[in-house]
Amino acid sequence: MKKLLKKLTATCFLGIFLLSSVPVWASVRFEPIDLDIYSLGGYGEGKISFDIMVGEPIYTAMSPEGAISTVSGFMDTNGEVLIEPKYSYAWEFFQGYARVGEDITEYYGGGENGRTIHYLINEQGQRVESTVLLDSKGLYERGYKDRQILWVKPRSQYEDVRYGMTDFAGNWLFPFEFEDLHLPSEGYYLAKQNGKYGYIRAEEGKESLELIYEDAQDFALGLACVKYNGLWGYIDYNGDWQIEPQYLEAQSFSEDVAAVKTASGWGVINKDNEIIIPCIYEEISPCQEGRMAVKLKGKWGYFDKTGEKVIDFKYVEARNFSEQLAIVSTDSQLQYKRKYQLINQWGEQVLPQEYINIVLIDETKGALQRASDRKAFFYYLENEMAEEPEARDFIRLYLNGKYVAGDVDPVIWGEHCYLPLRSLGEALGAEIDWDADQSIAYFNLGENSVELLLYRNVAYINGQRIELDLGNDPFTNNGRTMVPVRLISEALNFDVQWNAEEQAIYLTGKE
Repeated sequence: MKKLLKKLTATCFLGIFLLSSVPVWASVRFEPIDLDIYSLGGYGEGKISFDIMVGEPIYTAMSPEGAISTVSGFMDTNGEVLIEPKYSYAWEFFQGYARVGEDITEYYGGGENGRTIHYLINEQGQRVESTVLLDSKGLYERGYKDRQILWVKPRSQYEDVRYGMTDFAGNWLFPFEFEDLHLPSEGYYLAKQNGKYGYIRAEEGKESLELIYEDAQDFALGLACVKYNGLWGYIDYNGDWQIEPQYLEAQSFSEDVAAVKTASGWGVINKDNEIIIPCIYEEISPCQEGRMAVKLKGKWGYFDKTGEKVIDFKYVEARNFSEQLAIVSTDSQLQYKRKYQLINQWGEQVLPQEYINIVLIDETKGALQRASDRKAFFYYLENEMAEEPEARDFIRLYLNGKYVAGDVDPVIWGEHCYLPLRSLGEALGAEIDWDADQSIAYFNLGENSVELLLYRNVAYINGQRIELDLGNDPFTNNGRTMVPVRLISEALNFDVQWNAEEQAIYLTGKE
C-alpha cells in the first residue's frame, strides 16, 4: 500500500486555475547584427555596449580554451555603431553618461608601464575631464547620479579607505572624511563615520539623522533599512522606528514589500510588518514589476507581491523582471557557459534556452547571441494575440481570505486535497507533534485535537475514533507526511470551501 500511494502521488498532483491577461506572441522574428560581436553587454538609453575580439586566441596550459583580448564600444538598437570599440570595458549609459576603462602606456624612468584609466563619457564619446584628472591622482569612481560622482581613496599606510563626492566639474561636495558614503536617495546621503552610519539631508549638506547605526541602506519609499543592536528594522525620515529592529538581515522596500531574514530563512513583509511570504526560503530578490525571485533547495521560482507563487521552483538562475520578461536558466553549467531562455510573467517560455546572452530593450525587442556560434541577432516579438486563459500547475490555499505560501503546494489525490502535516498545522496555528516510532501525527488547537495514524485508516478527533476511507488516509511523499486538508481543518473548527473555477481552497476560522 505504501508503494502504491507513493507511485500515485508522484503522477497525479496537478491543479488548474485561471490567469489574468499577459502578452502572448504568435511569432518571433530575428535580424542578424552585422558586426563581429564577441559579447553583448548592457542596455541603457537606446545604446547597447558590446565587445569585439582583438587578435587571435592564445592557447596555453592555463587557458586550454584560448585566452582572448577584447575592446568595447556602443551601438544603437538598429546595430549601427555609435562609439567605436576602443575601451577595455564599457558599462551601460545612465543619465547621459557611461563609465569606461581605457588601457594606456606610460613612459617614465627610461621604461614603460601599462595601466587602465577609468572615466565617464557622454553620448558623443567625449570624456568628462574631471573624472580623468581625479583617476590620474589614484582615486576610483564608484558611481554617479544627478551630476554627482562618488569617489573612493584607496587604503594607504597612513589612513583607511575614505569616500568623497564631487560634481561633474570636479568641485568637492564632500571631502574624503567618510568611511562610507552613498549617492543621494530620496533627498538623503547615507554616510559612515567613526564606525557608525547615519544620514545627511541633501538640501542642508549636514548630518540630519544621527550616526548611530551599525549598518544601513539607502532610503526607499520613505523608509530606510538600518541595523541597531545587532538587528535590522526600518526608520522614517525623522529617524522614528516604523518597524522595530527584529530581523537578522533585511532589504530595502521595493514596490511596498521587502525581503527579511529570521533564523528560519528569508521571507517578505509589507510596510505594516505583516508577513507576505513566510520566512522559510534561502534567498529572495527585490520586487520588480510585481515579481520576486525566490530560492528554495537550490532552485529559483517567482512570487508576486501578494505572496502568491506564480512560477514554480525550477531555475538555477533567475533574474529580475523587466519589460514584463525575465531571463532565466535551467542549465547547471558554469555561468560563462550557461544557456539562457526568456519567460513571461507566468513562466511561459518566450525564447528557448539556446542563448549565452539576452539583452532586453523593451517588451517586444531585444538582442541575443546564439550559444552554438556566438552569432548576434535582434529579436522582435510579433502579432500579439488576445490571450485565452492559461493554466498553472499548482493549487492555491487561502486562510481567512489571505493566500498561504509554503514550500510545497496543496496536491490532489483521489477526491481529497493534501498538505505536509507541518505546513498545514503551522498555517492553522496549531501545535504539532510527530511520533516517528508509532507514525502518529498530533494536532492541537484550543479545545480541539486530532490524532492521525499513518497507514491504518484511523484518526481520533477530540478522542473519538473514526475510520478513514482510503482516499482520506495520510501518506508519505518524497519524505514528507501528507495529511488531508479538509479532515484536519474541520476538526480544528475551520470552515472549508473548494472553488473549482479557481482551483483554490478557502479556510475560514469559525467564531
